[in-house]
Amino acid sequence: MLNGELGSQQDKFEEKTIFNKQQNPILELFTDVRAHNCLRLGLYSRTIFVVLIFIAEFKRMRTPLGNN
Repeated sequence: MLNGELGSQQDKFEEKTIFNKQQNPILELFTDVRAHNCLRLGLYSRTIFVVLIFIAEFKRMRTPLGNN
């Protein structure tokens, strides 16, 4: 009996979220854009990190050993 109640509550919740998305497409667009921006931000930060390490290593290779 508890399983049946839980299933019906889950169905009601899914119907409600589908209804909310149909009612408010801006909300759906905002969540998609926010997730996309998070992924893009992670990609940019990783790229910048790699470039900075590459520049630091290149500078370290170019400096003579006598000059600290």
